[in-house]
Amino acid sequence: MVRDESKLLIRDKIKSVFRAISKSVQRTIVTTDELRAIIRAYLRDRLMKDYDEILIALRQITRAIDLYSKKLQKQTGLTTSGLLVMDAIKRLDSPTPSSVAKEIVLSQATVTNIVDRLQKNGMLRREKTGTDKRTVNLALTDEGLEKLDTSPELLQTEFLREFRKLASWEQQMLVASLTRLASMMNAEGLDAAPILTLGELHQGPVQD
Repeated sequence: MVRDESKLLIRDKIKSVFRAISKSVQRTIVTTDELRAIIRAYLRDRLMKDYDEILIALRQITRAIDLYSKKLQKQTGLTTSGLLVMDAIKRLDSPTPSSVAKEIVLSQATVTNIVDRLQKNGMLRREKTGTDKRTVNLALTDEGLEKLDTSPELLQTEFLREFRKLASWEQQMLVASLTRLASMMNAEGLDAAPILTLGELHQGPVQD
């Protein structure tokens, strides 16, 4: 259905080109090759415009995430990934690092790195419970709980609020389009959580 609509759209565009040059044809003789060149130029320009619009939209998304991440760090001293780990620890109630990794869809190594930073800054602690001393559980400190409770909501929370307002078919179309876009950019295998942030680990004086 979508492909048929695209064909109809292109056909309508070509018809508009013929109409646009029809007046000049009455005054000037236009060869078949010249006419084909005009049509090719028009379609090429149209495709370039659509291509540019995609790049602009991607740039706007990246810019919005960058600005919000910087604002979040300035207000809390934490990165988005750090807050996500802390939120998972609170919700799962003393989980293991592997449980947190599965919950937020990040690799074990990435979560361990974030946990190390959070523990160093007093946001959480590692605890050995039960008979198996090899099992380590995570718990937020009082400082970590306070920091999490007073932090602004994550950017994806606002996005999800708007996403859920869409009709079901719009949601499916958006998911399919973005999944296809990730595939086109060879980004399918990258380690990524369902969060809107430019990176999982940040250097500098941030607390994760």
